[in-house]
Amino acid sequence: MRSSRRWRSRRRARCSRWWLPATIVSRCQRIRIRQPSRAQSVAWLTATHGAAEWPAVLDVVGEAPFNAAVLDPAAVSRLDSEVRRTVAEVRAGSADPVAVAERWSRAELPLRLTCLENWLTECIRGALTGPKQPREMRDRAHPAAAGSVFNSRALYQLLDGVRELKGALSTPINRSLALESLLRSLGSFGLASTERR
Repeated sequence: MRSSRRWRSRRRARCSRWWLPATIVSRCQRIRIRQPSRAQSVAWLTATHGAAEWPAVLDVVGEAPFNAAVLDPAAVSRLDSEVRRTVAEVRAGSADPVAVAERWSRAELPLRLTCLENWLTECIRGALTGPKQPREMRDRAHPAAAGSVFNSRALYQLLDGVRELKGALSTPINRSLALESLLRSLGSFGLASTERR
């Protein structure tokens, strides 16, 4: 019994997709491809797709020029502004989370979730570094800004929830219900004001 278990575990290890014979690994060369800088991405996008608000698109989708190339820059800017405005309305209680979730789940949900993820990240950065600090995270401890209202646990849980929902979009989940839960959570705690810098 023990020997058959051992044989099965060895066979699983050999069948693993990451397993390669030592003779092949010794001949493999690892090539690291450096991520393009913002200036290089904007230059490439402008050269291949024409002049547009590419920095604003890259602010939304991250340093991913291939992802940015398939998007309409004007539509991305409009969508980002609309998501930020709607989040402010939900937090103020002037927008119904159920209606917003239903509307968002019907169109451009992955991009809307990316905009929401960016907004939450900016809230975290703003609360940790203060409004006048650069957007890049520094490599030392970040004390909370004086006078900021920051519930770090709830904010990080929301960010995790957005990322989990983004990862589950290809599964048969009730998108509007999951989104409604996230939007209701947004209004349940205070955040410092975080205008786009």
